[in-house]
Amino acid sequence: MRWGFEPDAFWKQTPASFAAAVQGRVEAAEEAIEESYFNAWATERFAREKKLKAFQHYAADLKPKRPKTPKELLTMFKGFGDKVRIKRAASAPSKS
Repeated sequence: MRWGFEPDAFWKQTPASFAAAVQGRVEAAEEAIEESYFNAWATERFAREKKLKAFQHYAADLKPKRPKTPKELLTMFKGFGDKVRIKRAASAPSKS
């Protein structure tokens, strides 16, 4: 089968487990497309540079950003111009 599932395995699954497996394949395919777009963009970015900088300069763009604090998130959502109603606030994880 195109999605890589064995036909016999299909009949041994629950609808929920099959849906989860399909959703996982869909997400993997979407990530592969995003990676292809990024590679094309990065290739063109480097092709347009007259002189490349050190790798660390470009690698800084790839580092994941730190998670936002609840206060930063609230400020960001308020900036969208809509009312924000918080029903439950979870405590921030302790830094030990």
